[in-house]
Amino acid sequence: MKKYLLIFLLFFHYSYSQNDNQIELFIFDDIAYLSLEEFCVSQDYRFNIYSDKDKIDFFINEAHITFSNNSSFVKINDKIYHMIKNAKLVDRQFYIPLNSFVRLYSQFKADNFVANYNDKTIIITPQDSILIEQEIENQVDQALLNTIQNQDNWKISNIIIDPGHGGKDPGAIGYRNIKEKHIALDIAKELGNFLKQEMPELNIIYTRDDDTFLGLKNRTNLANKNQGHMFLSIHANASTAKTARGFEIFLLQPNSVDDAIDVAVRENASIVFEENPEQYEQNQMFASISEKAYSQESEKLAVSINTAVKKELPRTRMRGVKQAGFYVLVGAAMPKVLIEAGFLTNKSDAQLLNKSSYRTQMAYAIFKGVQSYIESYNSQNINR
Repeated sequence: MKKYLLIFLLFFHYSYSQNDNQIELFIFDDIAYLSLEEFCVSQDYRFNIYSDKDKIDFFINEAHITFSNNSSFVKINDKIYHMIKNAKLVDRQFYIPLNSFVRLYSQFKADNFVANYNDKTIIITPQDSILIEQEIENQVDQALLNTIQNQDNWKISNIIIDPGHGGKDPGAIGYRNIKEKHIALDIAKELGNFLKQEMPELNIIYTRDDDTFLGLKNRTNLANKNQGHMFLSIHANASTAKTARGFEIFLLQPNSVDDAIDVAVRENASIVFEENPEQYEQNQMFASISEKAYSQESEKLAVSINTAVKKELPRTRMRGVKQAGFYVLVGAAMPKVLIEAGFLTNKSDAQLLNKSSYRTQMAYAIFKGVQSYIESYNSQNINR
């Protein structure tokens, strides 16, 4: 076992100096943590602990960062960042997963962190290079630009349909043991059939067409590889509140209200079935930049589907178009939405979704929204 774990934030040679700061390394469940209070004191950062001790704020440059006890979500100004592991409050001290903290911190400063697991210390070496955010943004923007330039953006032809979960990942398990993965796959296939029948010029591509597991990142990679022009991720919802019911549709956006965050947490939980869940611990800057190129079209697509479902299924409760940070949507270079067809934890919704006839009706309603959007988009762009 190596004595040191080196975490490099930029490509430079590490050397100790008189400006180094040393803080204690903590281990919980074989995961390295740092004490946020100790870190802030060592780096002379202002911080504030809420009176109820459920949250802690600290401030770096222009950023106001909030961690919450037993939560993997971090609020950075008005954006949400997602960590793989939860922050912990132990003996009145806030502890943050070290790897997650370093990735987050690297958005603002390029300091070196060296963790010594033998003597339980973390050495922090200040660096002159700070505020590397613009450099990252430029890199991501260029990557997106290259993807966009290689696509035929003037006519929609390749539709990516993504049935959520699958295989070892059942998704939500609701009333009478109904599994989300089966509901999502059936609606997705029905949707594809309607698109093929009514719009045969389209090329329909499924991320999965049977009960198999596929990682979230692999889904968007498949979409980009096939030069998708639209990404439709199909799901069924769940809630601890049994009265929660209805249809809702989501856009990719780190700025989220609490109930949207709850849905994102549940859908993002699929990463626990993957071999390398840390790959999703990317900064939310990427999500927001990725969304810039397609935000307007994604919103138009979401509104079109929402309108069609309301018309075709008038007795369905409509929960509207919302925004949240879903891993499965990050990186898809095309208009994209995540559809929650109903709540499996609500008896009424679950009974409907368990009926083949209702799933067909739901798929048809979604199809009508997609059809309306495509016809509108192509009519506006075909002659450019």
